[in-house]
Amino acid sequence: MQLYTANSLAEYSATIANISKLESLVWYRGHSNSMYRLEPTLYRKKVPIPKLTESEKLRDFRLTKGKFILPNDIGALDAFKEYYSKVTDCSNYTEIDYLYIMQHYGILTRLLDFSADPYVALYFALANHGLTIETPMSSGNEIADFLENDGWSEKGASVYCLNPMKLNMGINGNEEIIDLSKYEFNSLSNADFPFAIKTDNSNPRILAQKGTFIYFGFWVKSLEEYFPIEKSLTKIFIPNSCKKEIYHQLRLELGITHFTIFPDTEGISKEINEKMMGLFDSQVQELFDTHPRSSNT
Repeated sequence: MQLYTANSLAEYSATIANISKLESLVWYRGHSNSMYRLEPTLYRKKVPIPKLTESEKLRDFRLTKGKFILPNDIGALDAFKEYYSKVTDCSNYTEIDYLYIMQHYGILTRLLDFSADPYVALYFALANHGLTIETPMSSGNEIADFLENDGWSEKGASVYCLNPMKLNMGINGNEEIIDLSKYEFNSLSNADFPFAIKTDNSNPRILAQKGTFIYFGFWVKSLEEYFPIEKSLTKIFIPNSCKKEIYHQLRLELGITHFTIFPDTEGISKEINEKMMGLFDSQVQELFDTHPRSSNT
């Protein structure tokens, strides 16, 4: 995995420009913690299982090829379709369309969402930057921790960069990004390995976030664990001490806000909460600057 660091929006943009020169197509995903792996939320709920007999195959679980069981996201489709059809016209929706929507509204699925826009991914890496009252670690020390641990560090956020055609070629032997309109959903749901897929879904969130997806099969492994993919991954590290400044640059210079990413009531609520907490954080910071904490407290 190739490792880069960015202390500013300008450094991040320069790195993205260099990557774009080398790859014909790039998808991006932001993580608020550089320890997080490239795996769908469903996989994070995996449970190791003992050896089972055929009669013990746990009907309410989705068995995998490996030593784990997962919650049955495919089985959850019917329940979601019943509820969602009450608030949305779903006459043209397919099963995979429902999975897209489930993913975007926080339901556990085997989809891992990326974005075609590097700055959308940066938003997701930084949006929960928080307030640092204590003196932060220097960015140099944070970067050193990231590099010394081969790209795994809790001292910053990260943005992954991936060529989806190389993913499909490396794992499945065909670089074509899968157009799901040409396949039966049953063949998709029985896949073993991850692959990049196309969507023409018109959901406002997917459009705003320029959403793209990787569908994970039965083998419970993160993308980094697939050797052909790990070599072609790029990871850009943003130190914790730089998060807040880069986040504000993203808003002021590029106009990327909660509402542009979530063009609905959730985006509005995030904007209002951020303004309210921003004022509060400033007041708290001023309080600590005026009245430093005693070393005995």
